[in-house]
Amino acid sequence: MRICSFGKMNKNIDAILPFLKRNLNEIPQEIFTLASKEGILKNENGEILPDEKLINFENISRDTIMNVSLNYLRILTKNLDDLKHKFSKSGLFSEGYTWDQMQHILIMALCIDHGILTHLYKAGFLMSETEDCYIWRFDLDFQPENAFGIKMWRDELNESAICELWHSNKKTAIVGVSDSEKVVIENLLSGLSIPKTLEFSRSLLLLKHYKMINNDKNIIVPIIDINRDNELIEFIQKISDELAEKALIPNLSVNNSAKYNHGIVRLVMESTVDLLIEYEVIDEVNKSNDSILYKWIFRNYSYSDIMKFENN
Repeated sequence: MRICSFGKMNKNIDAILPFLKRNLNEIPQEIFTLASKEGILKNENGEILPDEKLINFENISRDTIMNVSLNYLRILTKNLDDLKHKFSKSGLFSEGYTWDQMQHILIMALCIDHGILTHLYKAGFLMSETEDCYIWRFDLDFQPENAFGIKMWRDELNESAICELWHSNKKTAIVGVSDSEKVVIENLLSGLSIPKTLEFSRSLLLLKHYKMINNDKNIIVPIIDINRDNELIEFIQKISDELAEKALIPNLSVNNSAKYNHGIVRLVMESTVDLLIEYEVIDEVNKSNDSILYKWIFRNYSYSDIMKFENN
């Protein structure tokens, strides 16, 4: 049994999550009361059932997911040399970033996660949810080893985003980003001075703690400029579109809830990364390896407004 959450959490939900691995009818009354209040569980004729915010997955075979993931692997492998070539011509490469440093951001975050979700949002399989969060309950006889995803905090006024690729083997560094932190980053991106009110603020200390900026107030994570690196970004989306169009995911339907579709897609994405690591297309995620980068900043990011990634 695996429990995953998506979106904004609170103390009540944190307390409920461990109990969702049990038989739902055996959950203590006080936990059920909290879960009912949060829209996670409901009582129907004496039986405890998932409510709107809890999506249950069962009776999905490993072979079904792995067949799609194998097709993803073939498509990504076929495009790998061209992707490396596009990267070698990008502003990121000219700034000194290497493929080894950027591999997980480019493949896991952008080709697989961000790119496929962008395609599925546009196709109507996914949509921005009205709930602050929802929870997936995978009651399956298999579990991908590489749970991962993107956390993004967008500054919509300035078309930038602070991003982190999280992974089950690596502790998430960025806990949250406030408007003040966004202002600091945007000013640094624009070559402006940091507002005096923020010169010695908690926001500045947090950005240093997250290793987004250094003591000299310079940004020290990759800046992926959608305009400057247009050729690389367009090629990445081309790969993602091919993944979504040619390797169709079973059980995905516009008639399903978007939350259910999203969970199925996550299983395929994570199984794909299992295969990419197994076949040595990318390095494994190692919490002690600091040479591979997991944080970056998007600049000129307005093209993806249809996606909901905000996590603050």
